[in-house]
Amino acid sequence: MNNPQQSPLDARNEELEKELALKNRELEVEAALERVRARAMAMYNSDELNDVLAVLIEQFDILGIHPVKAVLCLFDEEKNTFTFRTTGRAGQRIIGEQIFAIDSNDVFKGIFETWKKSEPHSVFCNYVSAKDLPQVWNLFPNTFANMPEEASVYPKDYPDGLYNIFGYCKFGFIGFDHTRAATESEKKIVVRFANEFERLYQRFLDLQKAEAQAREAQIETALERVRSRSMGMHKSEELREVIQLVFEQLLHLNIKADAAMFDLDFRESNDFNLWVAVPGSSYPRMQHIPYFDQLVFNTIRDAKASGLDFCVEQYSLEEKNQFFEHFFQHVTFVPEERKNFIFSSPGMSRSTLLLKSIGLSMLNYEGIPYTEAENDIFKRLGNVFEQSYTRFLDLQKAEAQVREAKIEAALERVRARTMAMQRSDELADVAEILFKQVQNLGIHAWSAGFNIWHEGNDAYTDWVTNPSGGFMEPYTVDLTSHPFFREVSDAKKRGENFHVFEISGEPLAECYALLTSFAPKQFEGIIASGFQLPPRQINHYVFGAQVGLMFITPEPNPEAYDIFKRFGKVFEQTYTRFLDLQKAEAQARE
Repeated sequence: MNNPQQSPLDARNEELEKELALKNRELEVEAALERVRARAMAMYNSDELNDVLAVLIEQFDILGIHPVKAVLCLFDEEKNTFTFRTTGRAGQRIIGEQIFAIDSNDVFKGIFETWKKSEPHSVFCNYVSAKDLPQVWNLFPNTFANMPEEASVYPKDYPDGLYNIFGYCKFGFIGFDHTRAATESEKKIVVRFANEFERLYQRFLDLQKAEAQAREAQIETALERVRSRSMGMHKSEELREVIQLVFEQLLHLNIKADAAMFDLDFRESNDFNLWVAVPGSSYPRMQHIPYFDQLVFNTIRDAKASGLDFCVEQYSLEEKNQFFEHFFQHVTFVPEERKNFIFSSPGMSRSTLLLKSIGLSMLNYEGIPYTEAENDIFKRLGNVFEQSYTRFLDLQKAEAQVREAKIEAALERVRARTMAMQRSDELADVAEILFKQVQNLGIHAWSAGFNIWHEGNDAYTDWVTNPSGGFMEPYTVDLTSHPFFREVSDAKKRGENFHVFEISGEPLAECYALLTSFAPKQFEGIIASGFQLPPRQINHYVFGAQVGLMFITPEPNPEAYDIFKRFGKVFEQTYTRFLDLQKAEAQARE
């Protein structure tokens, strides 16, 4: 009511001043809302809600409310939980956060029920006496305990009790705590902040959903690439290409990885048999790393023993380097630059998926653990690969059965020709058939032959195929004349039944020079025909009691080892037949 002594002009000025104050207040509130709106609009993940809350309490201070702390409570009915966030004392940007089960106590159940019954644009006010505050604090053991002491809020900060005022939104409550009851004007401000937060948070959830859908599309594309490549596998060596693809998909999905690897046969051995992918390339072949008593090996060993199908590993600089010192003793082709990078990096984080038939790992050398979401993607990649790899193993098994049938048929042809021998001079014919069968099995040997051992094992008679496929005239090799030959002789003397070794460069040239001296006519003729002797060769010797087979290949061929051995046993039977015929022929001559 206007003062009766006021002049009409004074009364009008007073009304205008009140109107102006209200408009200024409205502008202040709207400016505060805009600051909260701007921060909320910039959110990309839920972790940024802490920043929104910090901006919110700043606005309460700017508006002259000065609460002790701001509070945000969001309910997740699907998980039956709620997330409680609070600022530090006087709005410090230290956020306390804790997730609770709604039904963990009656107080939380009551808060949830109040929210469920609340109407839009409503506020919830509550008072807790000073003597009851310690009990309330006990309900939030980690929320305040994780704050620095100077920022944390304590019951003593509310000497006359705690006054809550929360504005309703469809996601939960937003508001503040104070040492006094809120005014009607402050309640209206809280309602406006709650309404604005609801609108913005809904927008954030919609964007988050759209981004999640886009992310899922990226993941599905990566899974399909791995699935398609895995389904196209025909031999184990292609694991090199598959692991490189898995590694590239991890990078494409913005998952930090410095390497990815398959571990074959990990359930049968504690050794590592690795196909490794690194930036730009994959290792050219599977790497065998023998087990030794060290944490990286033992973590996988213990995970297998415990029946785990997934493990997360964290290693210090020292633990990581101890492992790689051992690793690089067995993997010698890694560039020094790469080694220096690994040794100088601060640690190693690795996630390993222990599939049924193969292990799959991703790792980084920053020592940053992979997030739950990143590990979930990794598991999905691994599971997609395993489905295809299981199919590959089934196909491999079927192909192995077909391969075995072919090998048995080839062996049987040699046996049949052996049984058909009528004269000892047919030995070379049988040997020629044998080598042709090996060639028909897809094993490329640029030369092959058989060796008839002399007594004492310091020499043998060499029957070797020439470049055209027939046999050269046999000659005797002095096995004491060169380290190459001594290696063969020593293996025979040790009782080995199979021996493989490589020779190249000058030692190989020396070896062929000696062979030329042992059999000048044979080797000079080969050289004169324009045939180039190899710069490198892999020698495979199968030892029998009196006769052995020799296969020379340009490249390592471990898949052929068993085949060589099996043909060696068959040829030993052939040589026994040869000796029997030779003996019978001698008797007939007598």
